Amino acid sequence: MKWITRREFNQGIGAVLKTIREARGISQEELGEALRQNASNKTPEQQDEQLRTVAAICTVVSNMRKEQGLTPEQLAKRSHVPVKFVRNLEAANDLNPDAYFLFCLTLGFGIS
Repeated sequence: MKWITRREFNQGIGAVLKTIREARGISQEELGEALRQNASNKTPEQQDEQLRTVAAICTVVSNMRKEQGLTPEQLAKRSHVPVKFVRNLEAANDLNPDAYFLFCLTLGFGIS
């Protein structure tokens, strides 16, 4: 897979979301309202699920980095992301990791 810019990444994600939204007959306004309500009304179970997801991502990244014999600095350089992002992710200090940087990590790991 080739490297793409953050703008290209966001455009691709936006196109996919638009297709899904339109296929389900949901207007952009309805989706926006639903997202705002969801963000402010998360149940403790939903919050726990989000934490488990982030913890799993942190664990996978850390394990893959170690399996490939990379330091956080080497992974960051290969992935074109800030080393602070890698360190914060592995330490689970970022509960909402940047999706574009996660995409860049996959490329840094050689995953297409």
